[in-house]
Amino acid sequence: MDGARSALIVASERYADPGLRRLGSAAADARALARVLKDPGIGGFEVRILLDEPAHVINLAVEDFFADRRPDDLLLLYFSGHGVKDSDGELYFAAQDTVLGRLGATAVAAGFVNRRMSRTRSRRVVLLLDCCYAGAFERGLVSKGGEEVGVAEQLGGRGRVVITASSAMERAREPAGQAGTLSPSLSVFTSALVEGLETGEADQDSDGMVGLDELYDYVYDKVRVVAEDQTPGKWALGMEGELYIARRSRPVTVPAPLPPELAQAIANPLARIRNGAVQELVMLLHGGHPGLALAARQALERLSDDDSRTVSAAAAAVLPPRGNAPDTSAAGIYKNVSTTTSDSGNGTADNGTKVGPSPPPTVEAAPAPRPAGEPASYGPASEPSAPRRTVPPRALIIALIVAVMAITALVIEIPMLGRGKPSPETSPGKSPASTTVPSATTGSIEWTYLTGGVVDSSPAVAGGIVYVGSTDHKLYALDAITGHMRWSYLTGGAVNSRPAVAGGIVYVGSTDHKLYALDAATGHMRWSYTVGGNVGPGPTVAGGTVFAGSQDHNVYALDAVTGHVRWIRPTEGEVAAGPAEAGGILYVGSSDKLYALNAMTGSVRWTYTAGSNIGSRPVVAAGIVYADCWDHKVYALDAVTGHVHWTRTLGGAIAAGPAEAGGILYVGSADHKLYALDATTGSIRWTRALGGAIAAGPAVTAGTVYVGSADYRIYALRAAS
Repeated sequence: MDGARSALIVASERYADPGLRRLGSAAADARALARVLKDPGIGGFEVRILLDEPAHVINLAVEDFFADRRPDDLLLLYFSGHGVKDSDGELYFAAQDTVLGRLGATAVAAGFVNRRMSRTRSRRVVLLLDCCYAGAFERGLVSKGGEEVGVAEQLGGRGRVVITASSAMERAREPAGQAGTLSPSLSVFTSALVEGLETGEADQDSDGMVGLDELYDYVYDKVRVVAEDQTPGKWALGMEGELYIARRSRPVTVPAPLPPELAQAIANPLARIRNGAVQELVMLLHGGHPGLALAARQALERLSDDDSRTVSAAAAAVLPPRGNAPDTSAAGIYKNVSTTTSDSGNGTADNGTKVGPSPPPTVEAAPAPRPAGEPASYGPASEPSAPRRTVPPRALIIALIVAVMAITALVIEIPMLGRGKPSPETSPGKSPASTTVPSATTGSIEWTYLTGGVVDSSPAVAGGIVYVGSTDHKLYALDAITGHMRWSYLTGGAVNSRPAVAGGIVYVGSTDHKLYALDAATGHMRWSYTVGGNVGPGPTVAGGTVFAGSQDHNVYALDAVTGHVRWIRPTEGEVAAGPAEAGGILYVGSSDKLYALNAMTGSVRWTYTAGSNIGSRPVVAAGIVYADCWDHKVYALDAVTGHVHWTRTLGGAIAAGPAEAGGILYVGSADHKLYALDATTGSIRWTRALGGAIAAGPAVTAGTVYVGSADYRIYALRAAS
């Protein structure tokens, strides 16, 4: 069932108590904000306005507003009026009938609002406070702790974002137009809110969506220009991912920067490189990012005048006529997109791309893609105010279902998709009608799936579903047979981690410094845990514990069901590789050494210092732990004692991670070669030169080795020869 988008706007302009002066813009603030929030091309909210109502009416409306909600509902509550404190420092919102000496009975207590927010089932709540502090200062009711509002203390809780007009709530009520920049009839704060949403200027990364982080940054800058004594504040409390409050209704006029590698390809002196860039630009042109779509069109127009006839012809062939240029408003870009969210308030299941003002739908029950043409739902709110990294929608996931593969060919070379011409039936976030993945037995394409970013996460396959991450900040769950998306989950950073699946839960790390536990069937978040650095390596699950390393120089052991910490082990270097567990021992490499840890307690059993970084997951087989290293060496160590069995020097740095099968260790190297080593002695059985460096570990099944290369190809090699 789709989540609702509801807003309650409360404004108090006239007051019975003579100690509360009339606020000339509160009613205008309420109507202006309601207008943009209701606009189906901007906010798409169902809005209710309360103007100059008594406190008991407001209290009842607030209670009704938060009652009987669903977890994926997006709720926005706005207060415009006087904010006052009692002698104990408790915050109240003044109503028409408020008596300053009787705040508890005649005003709206912040504590009451907080309790209603805490008890609602919705996990996506936004509170906007455009309140002054004049009444409290006039009565001398300053908090004992100073002039700070204390929003985090009085309105804290899980799953909400609070934005205030100023840190001390000293709201400048004079018409903002006197400063010559904002609406002359609105308050400074609300005028900036309305202007940013209505004009689309708050969409600062030109992606067609206005996230709360972007909106706050825009409002902050505008308010500070007009009123230097005001400093808007924002608290994101318990939110996961990104929350999009509105979409851009006007076309993007300023292009977003192209990805650096694509810009370099466009400027490359070699015509074949520039020609390859044309296909990348086509994907951006028809992708889900208006700013990048505009940048792609401009780049293609330049390339259509390229001095190479091949390049110019390719660019001209894909450029739509001027009158038929892609619509770079969010309404145009985000058609054919739909999403869903998780019960935790984070997960956007089903499409993946940022979306328009329709409420977030529920998880897709059938594998077929949902119908297009409507604005899609918003992702979840983000915790920090840090700028988001934008990535182009260009990579194709090539899902190799290694558990069911059986190859008879000696060598099958499969060109990597996503670098060549895209399938005409695919678009970002949507499964095409004819989906394709390389067949294990013939190399023919069975399905592909286009994500919104680069796919540098190894997939995991379990229960007929392929789980794979992307730099578009999402984890995707794809039907292994059809390629249709079951759900997707939006994190706060790139998902470079290989997922781990156990007990019906998918565990995955993100560069937003979090480890996520998601329901494998629905994508709903079970829990998340924040660490001090990127969680890039894939986690490992064993004995009811999930183990993960981080760039913050720590290895974490968390309860797989609850996410509670069992132990944390500091290391002397960054942990850039996922751990391996065997026999109650956890093996993990870092930038300083290989660690063997007691899996129950985290105590160190032994360590081994290699010649450089150990940047890939070790492999344990037959009592030996195998680890490769950037020093061009493969190490075979006794799993119990750490003593060296053998080392083997290869022709290049190794950061791909080995694979062992049938007494043979398969290792890829930066020297473009795949090596087959005797697992007992380290002697070389055979080598195979590929077309590029090998930066991802091979997979072995049914007598076949599968490995990817920097030449954009996946190779299937007979393991024996």
